[in-house]
Amino acid sequence: MKFHERRLVVKLLDSSKTLTATYADDFEPVLLNNARELIQVHGNIVWNDDGSPQSISEVDDILEIDETAIEISLLKFNVITLKSKKPLCFAVTFDRESSSYNATGPFDIFIFAATRPGLEEELYSELSILWNEYANAEPNSLTTDAQMLQKELLGTFEEIPNAI
Repeated sequence: MKFHERRLVVKLLDSSKTLTATYADDFEPVLLNNARELIQVHGNIVWNDDGSPQSISEVDDILEIDETAIEISLLKFNVITLKSKKPLCFAVTFDRESSSYNATGPFDIFIFAATRPGLEEELYSELSILWNEYANAEPNSLTTDAQMLQKELLGTFEEIPNAI
């Protein structure tokens, strides 16, 4: 890193290739706090004919790699708030090969996203879809597996209407 020039050299995962990128002042704390650690750098990438990155410019995000579990105690969507009756935890891993995050956990959920914030958004979206589709459905209209999922959802969350 060359702080006075706002320039860093990024070593690509599973490669000896490096790219040089310039960054805005806003990203310096992330770089300082994660020196010698794995980070994600997002920007405009120019690709070689063989599909490998040639250069990166206009860096618009630098993120630390965060594999801590996602714990959910409250889930808000539309006019509904769901409160978890028991700890709800999703394991998070960063896949170096695909440079993406994966999360697995209750309700047989397996999701992935390019960034940690994106992963959290996907998880909340998936949980809200499951709640909307199964929790309040008429049990007789559901398959046996869907009824089991409904029981699991209702056993995990309690609905708090119009919570602020």
